[in-house]
Amino acid sequence: MDRPIVLRGVIDLAHRAEDGWRVVDYKADQLDGIADVEAEMLARHGVQLGQYRFAWERITESKVASARIVPLRALEVRAES
Repeated sequence: MDRPIVLRGVIDLAHRAEDGWRVVDYKADQLDGIADVEAEMLARHGVQLGQYRFAWERITESKVASARIVPLRALEVRAES
């Protein structure tokens, strides 16, 4: 007998743009020494991001135009005075 699978997650940010929804998931992974941060983040979290896209489209009955991971530790923060 097949049982439904229940997944649980938290989408960090979803906002509507002209061409559809944008889904963003922030990650605080340790990235020291990794040359291709984007590829590494997709390898680690791509399945989760796909599940978020699928769930958001089902909930809103609208297209997700983009889904992306933002690695917080790779961001360069600049202060201006």
